[in-house]
Amino acid sequence: MSEGATAKHVMVIDESLVSRMIMRDIILIEYPDWEFIHAASIEKAFESCWELQFDYIFIDAVTSNVSDAEIISDILDGQKRVKVALMANQVPQHLQKKVEKHQLEIISKPVNSDDLINFIS
Repeated sequence: MSEGATAKHVMVIDESLVSRMIMRDIILIEYPDWEFIHAASIEKAFESCWELQFDYIFIDAVTSNVSDAEIISDILDGQKRVKVALMANQVPQHLQKKVEKHQLEIISKPVNSDDLINFIS
């Protein structure tokens, strides 16, 4: 990290522990001083989002369901400067309005290092 740069906070929400760890490793190789928090569900992530301001949040579309769409809105409404990516090959119908409202970026799955680094650069 360049001198004078501040550490960033990253949240990954994905039901797959393997996916979360791969994403963590990719990001921490490039940005070793960043804080990385992960959750297996939207509900588990919700609590962390009131404790910390995130710079980047990655949400797996498969992890979220219809009832999670409102929780996602609550999370994003509480995060003032966050940049959010929805990881999906296709945006599920129940999340389409949230993608438009919050101007979420879409990252195709499977996620690769180039996509992650381009998103956070």
